[in-house]
Amino acid sequence: TTEVLHMVRPGTGCKDAPRCFAIKLARATNDKFGARPTTHDPQLIVRHDKSGKLDFIAALHVDDIKVACVERVFNEFIKCLEDTFGNGELEITRDNFTNCGVRHVKQPHGGYKMDQDQYVQALRPIVHKDLVGKKTEEAASEQVTALFLSLLMALAYALMTRVDLCVYVIALQRRTQAPTVGEVRRLNAIVRWAQKHPLHLTYLPMKCAGHLEVHSDSGFRKEEKDDVDVGRAVRGANF
Repeated sequence: TTEVLHMVRPGTGCKDAPRCFAIKLARATNDKFGARPTTHDPQLIVRHDKSGKLDFIAALHVDDIKVACVERVFNEFIKCLEDTFGNGELEITRDNFTNCGVRHVKQPHGGYKMDQDQYVQALRPIVHKDLVGKKTEEAASEQVTALFLSLLMALAYALMTRVDLCVYVIALQRRTQAPTVGEVRRLNAIVRWAQKHPLHLTYLPMKCAGHLEVHSDSGFRKEEKDDVDVGRAVRGANF
């Protein structure tokens, strides 16, 4: 407001650049294509046909879009993107692609196998002179603590597919402010183990079971107000 008279386009690195891109993307996905963000997550968009049946769902991460729909609807969606951003600028990958660091590989039965092998292999255990000759219970130096936090948070991102590491990562996250040398070495051991033992998740194709499951619950609280018993109740249900 004090230095820019007119910004033709938000530059790379500008904190407003992702927001501006999202606004332009919404013109294609919402205004032209007719999709709407869900109340649960604005980056999860859906579209229903005239009969009210869901015919499109997609997860957005800046310019990385994961789509599920039939071919006809997919072509319609791509046309809206091309009209907004121009032809020839879209990279479309099917059946074997990486989205948000997770590789998706379609299986013969229609499901997908997902992994973060490449991401995990890129992690580097902490090697620092301040760890040499130190006892396990000694506090890590300031430099090693910074490396510990960086590596631990990077490993935590792998929990989307590496649920086997969850209990160990959470335990170490309690020590991010003041880790010991032993905890730094444990983190290194977990990273090396994850790299040596890759793990894949397989998501089977979903089929309607033809059943409606309902979970209902209620709560009641009794209290006195002006010497009169007052009851308060709340009810809820998940379908």
